[in-house]
Amino acid sequence: NIDEKEARKRMTAVDKKRNSYFGYYAGDDWKNPDTYDLCIDTSSIGLEAAADLICSYISVRFPEETVQVD
Repeated sequence: NIDEKEARKRMTAVDKKRNSYFGYYAGDDWKNPDTYDLCIDTSSIGLEAAADLICSYISVRFPEETVQVD
């Protein structure tokens, strides 16, 4: 178990590593929403609805490559 201060310190360190990794490979800031095609707040809609949204997005964005799975 760790206290809140240590948890925040670790989260900040992990975020810096993620940003560095993403910046190196993608050439952008991972926290910039303009970098992504789709952003979903799963805390407000849940994972099942998020999965449905992703599938819908893919079928609209890439119609020629989409295979319908029921």
